[in-house]
Amino acid sequence: CTYLTLNAQLFTPISGTGFNYDVIANGNTTAALSTNKTLVPNFCFYAKDFTSSLNPQVAPLGLPTDRIVNSAYRTEVTYQLADYNQPNVILVGIDSETHSFILNTPTAYTTLSLLLTNNYPSSMCVEVNFDDKTRSFFNFNTKGWDNSNAAYAGCGVVNINTDQFSGTALTHNLYDYILTLSETDRVKKITSIRFSKSDIGSKLYVFAASGSNNSSYTGIKA
Repeated sequence: CTYLTLNAQLFTPISGTGFNYDVIANGNTTAALSTNKTLVPNFCFYAKDFTSSLNPQVAPLGLPTDRIVNSAYRTEVTYQLADYNQPNVILVGIDSETHSFILNTPTAYTTLSLLLTNNYPSSMCVEVNFDDKTRSFFNFNTKGWDNSNAAYAGCGVVNINTDQFSGTALTHNLYDYILTLSETDRVKKITSIRFSKSDIGSKLYVFAASGSNNSSYTGIKA
């Protein structure tokens, strides 16, 4: 893999479907009622607007209420998170399991940026599928969610049984992963992005994707 030479450019959010779980508590409710899956046993993420009758504390951290993530580490990248009231993450939790993000509008890009996190470091494969039925594979390692250089740091978590908050401004982070398409693939329209992992025990969470047509960026290559 070749990693990341930074150049100023603009990445724009890519809209799509394929999210399979709601792991983000939001609004005036309880975490248990607002979500349908935990990140790890008993805990989920929450948005800044989350309030609960079980816990009067104002949310100390949380994901943006407007669902827009401007990467703190790669400032040229912006993401749009999925609706907090709907499935809002692609969870790949079992070895050999695969799930896909399907673009609403197939589009050609030179570079993709993925917003991911793992509870533990993981070895993953990203398969980019094109409208001519070809595909390209990107294999790389991800880091656990308490590492540095986060796109969005300090998401915080909440206990779904008690609605008590946990985490700090340096834990439960989201990260950018930059994929550079080949010269051949850059002229093809991307239809979907498939995710899988090869380790046992970790859980991979895919939150969003963003794309650029600036060719001066070097990231992970197929």
